[in-house]
Amino acid sequence: MIEEAKIRITPHLYDLFVQAYANEGNVQRTLGLVKHMQMNGLEPTSRTYFNLLKLYFINNDFKNMSSIVDMMNEKGVELTVHHYYIVMRMCLKTHRVRELFQIFDLMKFRSVKSLPDTRIYSMMITACGATKEAERALDLYREMTTRPIEPQESDQMTLRSLIYACSKRADYRQKAWQFALEYQQRGYPVNVIMPHLLYICALSGDVTHARFFFLKMCTDSAVYPGELEFQYLMRCYSLWFSGAKKEKNGTESSANVLRGDIGDDVRAAFLSKINFETHISAPEVPPFLPVLQLNKAQIIEEARAIMLYLQTFRPHVITPNIVCSYLNVALNGKQKTTFRHWFAETTVPQIDPATSSIPDAAYIGKVGKRIDNSNIHSSSGETNIPSSSNRNNLHELIDPRFSTKVTRNRHIYETALQGAYACLTPPNRDISFAEALYAEREYWKRSSEEYSAFTDSQREESDRMAAKYLINAYARTENFRPAVEILRDTVSKLDWTFEDLTTLHNKAHQCEVDAVLKAISWVVRVVKERKASRLSSLALTPLI
Repeated sequence: MIEEAKIRITPHLYDLFVQAYANEGNVQRTLGLVKHMQMNGLEPTSRTYFNLLKLYFINNDFKNMSSIVDMMNEKGVELTVHHYYIVMRMCLKTHRVRELFQIFDLMKFRSVKSLPDTRIYSMMITACGATKEAERALDLYREMTTRPIEPQESDQMTLRSLIYACSKRADYRQKAWQFALEYQQRGYPVNVIMPHLLYICALSGDVTHARFFFLKMCTDSAVYPGELEFQYLMRCYSLWFSGAKKEKNGTESSANVLRGDIGDDVRAAFLSKINFETHISAPEVPPFLPVLQLNKAQIIEEARAIMLYLQTFRPHVITPNIVCSYLNVALNGKQKTTFRHWFAETTVPQIDPATSSIPDAAYIGKVGKRIDNSNIHSSSGETNIPSSSNRNNLHELIDPRFSTKVTRNRHIYETALQGAYACLTPPNRDISFAEALYAEREYWKRSSEEYSAFTDSQREESDRMAAKYLINAYARTENFRPAVEILRDTVSKLDWTFEDLTTLHNKAHQCEVDAVLKAISWVVRVVKERKASRLSSLALTPLI
């Protein structure tokens, strides 16, 4: 008689299945298996707890992840570097920077076993980048490589984190390029950091080098530009105007272009094999203009050509973030009529204008003539689209190739309101575009899932920014009564500061309208008293 073989189920076998379910993010099956494990007299292992932490990381559940850590402490299960790492990744993912540094400090002083490794130092340096604390990032780098116990060597991940952290601050961007050169000199794969280098150019408005890095990415299928890279390129175009200057020969260029020895080293290390004219003719490359350096009109022209390319060949890449950066190109370039056209061509409201009493703000107010797309390589700029006083005819002027539109969100409304304010330079005093945008945004607030998901502070900041732009628009056109009405209606909900109301104050002072000046003083005083009351309540809370 052959006896049935019995398989002994070990904690290791359970952990393999727990890991599989956790990697899928399947909460029910993972917890069910752990419960079954305990019913069979087996206690969860250190590996089991790691998989539970990973489960909640995948599901963005910080609360339950914290409960697992508490459970480990109660049961005397020592947290390893791997446990800390997944918890810290969750803190970074959910923007809990204070908790992230608390855990980091705990690791350093708890025991030699839990000393942070290179992965964790790299994560902390990335966190410093997110908060624009480049000095702190460099301090961590020095600490990592010189600490008395088990100093760590920087690796590929560390250098990438340092490039990112230093790129976030204008006064540290040269340091970011130096780390990029060190990365290349160590023989690490350069294509991996191409998006980082494009990002540095985008933050500084260095269009000249951004175009080269973008072209280089277009020739490598592993890093072919995606949504983020096109957004960086559009952002670079928009920020170019902040560094624009006139050269001696009368042409326009940007003061933000990487120059000097560091510029020579960067070009030699990363761009020496790029032939601009050859690359821009390749089929996988978007339609760049055939010039090495762009002027103001060409920046506008090329940005539009790139957006038309996305509309035609890569519509799935078009997102609200890309569109917002695109609109900022026209806004920062002071192309008011162009801005109105681009806004109408690329965005739609959440509402249905056919069935709603709220009109589509894009078609309110003054508009211009059709934009000529017959030759994207011309240098026409704003002069090819003269303004007219016709109303509600923009439907007929939109280029039919712009068929992919994004639904307006918080950032697009803020950009559009800022654009509406910029459009009110004399002799234009038509406030209707700004008013229509604000009314449409108010409707969006009541029906938007995005807005309902905001925290109280996000909601207050967004509402205050929108109201501020409309108040500024009223101030510019000397419509003081509606500006003051908005202030009175919102003073109980929004934390206004004097800086928010500077434009209104200056215009009222210039026009000698004392009633407006008194209203501003009253609003600022009410908000200060409310803030003081909040602080008092917080101070008393532990005593109640």
